[in-house]
Amino acid sequence: MVKEIKQAIDEIEVPVEKLDGAIAKGIKQGKPKKRRYSTPIFASVAIIGLILCSGFVSSKMANVLANMPFIGFMYKIEEHDVGLHVAMMDENKVTLNQVLESNGVAITIEDIVYDGTRIVFTYTYDIKGHDLIYPLTIKVDGEEINFSHSLRELEAENGFRGLTEVIPVEKLPDSFHLEVSIYQIGNTEGRWVFSTDITKVNNQSKELVVGQEGMIDGVHYTVEKAEVSKTGTTIEIVFDPSKMFKLYSTEKFIQFNFTDQKGMPIKILYSSGTDNVFQFILAPITDEVTEIHVLPYFFPTTIELIEIIEELKGTFPQVVSQGEMGDIVITNVEKVGNEYKMTFHSTSDFPFDAGFIPNYLDVIDESGNILITDYPKAIGPNEYEQKFQAISGKLFIKTIKLPKMEIEESAKTVIPIK
Repeated sequence: MVKEIKQAIDEIEVPVEKLDGAIAKGIKQGKPKKRRYSTPIFASVAIIGLILCSGFVSSKMANVLANMPFIGFMYKIEEHDVGLHVAMMDENKVTLNQVLESNGVAITIEDIVYDGTRIVFTYTYDIKGHDLIYPLTIKVDGEEINFSHSLRELEAENGFRGLTEVIPVEKLPDSFHLEVSIYQIGNTEGRWVFSTDITKVNNQSKELVVGQEGMIDGVHYTVEKAEVSKTGTTIEIVFDPSKMFKLYSTEKFIQFNFTDQKGMPIKILYSSGTDNVFQFILAPITDEVTEIHVLPYFFPTTIELIEIIEELKGTFPQVVSQGEMGDIVITNVEKVGNEYKMTFHSTSDFPFDAGFIPNYLDVIDESGNILITDYPKAIGPNEYEQKFQAISGKLFIKTIKLPKMEIEESAKTVIPIK
């Protein structure tokens, strides 16, 4: 599966005249244009490791894959997106349970919520497998808006149950009339349309004091917006537009991680940008968080791919060296139900994110099959839990030697929570 998807990505043609712009913007979209569709992309933990840590890595793929769901397990809202779970419990959630049909394919629109930064709706249909719904048009009070969106698969008794998350480019009012049009489900073209009045959930949003400034590789940036709520944390960062070319080159591209005052990573739910403006939606923070640390860094566009495969032993700690970026130390493996839970940490000073990106640690069997069943979950600064399938036979862990990464002191900024 990994080889097939890598080959498919390799075969994507990028016009030479557009390559410079693609590198310069990475995942960033250009200036907003009407009817700009965004196609969802799926990725597995192994593919993320492969793409982020191989010779064809690009800023676009790195950022996209960092925010996409994994193939091989169902997305659980209450576990993987605490803020969305809170929104889904709010009284302003709209429950439609409306059946739409076009060209013989019926889709049931279930719940819709708007939390001030994203519109999310869940749905079911009878087609099995990872069938996407696309493209979409979104109208707010009759006007078409610009947006990006992603798809996640939810647990379902029959057929397919999915969740689509829409991130508007424009700022939307607290209440509006929403209209969504779907033009394709799987391989079937048609037109499925639903509409409803909707109001932002009561997420107790609060704006923070901003204006913090940092500098990475001589490029100045300013934190221009920061907002915390029960459903998420929004941060907007603006760079000096005259030096954006230094942030994306044939040698490196910019990435961001976020932690609290104790170094605990804050999960990035979404990242995007237009020109020199970067927007991030993070998981909601707890009452114990007093600071948000903004940590931009560079990742090389190409590295020498040196894989490390070692048998997973029954005695711990087990140390796996990743070269100049330190060691991965596996401290425990225990069986939980039909899965194993592995606990590990990195000895590196680099602050990996809540999903261990831009690093990875796979568990494979003797045939090389990947057994990972869920996201890595941060349980402390650079400390994680990872679930994998319980099987008989030998198990192996797989990672790579990482390139040297560090965060410049001048690049770090701190947003106080008051």
